[in-house]
Amino acid sequence: MYPGEGPTGDLGKELETIEQNDFVSRPAAVPTIAVPAPFDAALLLDRIRAEMQTWPAKQLLDPAFAAQLDRYLVAAAEAYRLNNIKAGKEHIDTLRKLLERDHKHLDHDDEDNDDPDERKAATHLSIDRLAARVLDFDLRYVLKRTEHGHEHEHKEGDHGKER
Repeated sequence: MYPGEGPTGDLGKELETIEQNDFVSRPAAVPTIAVPAPFDAALLLDRIRAEMQTWPAKQLLDPAFAAQLDRYLVAAAEAYRLNNIKAGKEHIDTLRKLLERDHKHLDHDDEDNDDPDERKAATHLSIDRLAARVLDFDLRYVLKRTEHGHEHEHKEGDHGKER
């Protein structure tokens, strides 16, 4: 099948593994974080944070950048615990801007939408693109749920019901 003895060394071992397993491993985004019922933004942010803390070991997130993201996640969760929705939203917006710094167009479905020159210029990314997209999706979900919940509270408040 191969001329001579075929690939040897590390390449030979990798090829053998692929042939035996008949697949190539690749990171995939799968639901792993349970959304609290009833919805609690602070608890959901704590769960997102716990999941994110596993990423440096998987080489999806630079530890220094993880610490920076962690500070904002903690601050956002605490703001929601104190019912300070505006501050929570501001912390989440800051998190999303940090993600956009490494990866433009996170809401696009594939990397083809990135500017090739920007990808070539990036010598070190702080977070894997898929991990950044997952975190951005989770943060947008929290924002949507809190905006919807906040509007719902005002409507109920108008009828004399306080939360």
